[in-house]
Amino acid sequence: GLRRKAVRRLGLQSANTVLEIGCGSGRNLPLLCEAVGGDGVVIGVDASEGMLAQARRLVARHALENVRLSCQDASELALDDRLDPALFSLSYSVLSDREPVLYKTWEALRPGGRLVVMDAGLPDTRLGRLLSPIGEAIATVLPGDPYSRPWDDLRALSENVDSERFQFGTYFICAISKP
Repeated sequence: GLRRKAVRRLGLQSANTVLEIGCGSGRNLPLLCEAVGGDGVVIGVDASEGMLAQARRLVARHALENVRLSCQDASELALDDRLDPALFSLSYSVLSDREPVLYKTWEALRPGGRLVVMDAGLPDTRLGRLLSPIGEAIATVLPGDPYSRPWDDLRALSENVDSERFQFGTYFICAISKP
């Protein structure tokens, strides 16, 4: 349900061009294609060729005609298209240098475009404090920053950040719209 909620937050319309940064194995691609319809374009970017190979198989299995996949490091994102919305799906916290990627994506958005971050992290609650030692251990082994606060980063672009937490506060969706 979290993926569907994130896609709904994009406010997609028929014929939109949407970018997913960190598309991974492509689990969001069918949802994005459904939302933009046959006249829309879905661009999936991931730094892992292995993950993109899985995404390509998913695209072929679902016969998704309007998907373009690209193997790129998000920090070197090259966009030829203007975007209606953009989605960071469980990818924002693993970016080593988030700010330039965020600003480049924001610049590529058309006026009225939405930028949505769906990710996981430790909540600022008693549960988060209890899980903090585990988060520290995980952060040394797996990619990602369990303490990333994308809502603060998004606030640098727009004061109107819409945030919601799920599953005991460990997952969140935050969104902003470009004026």
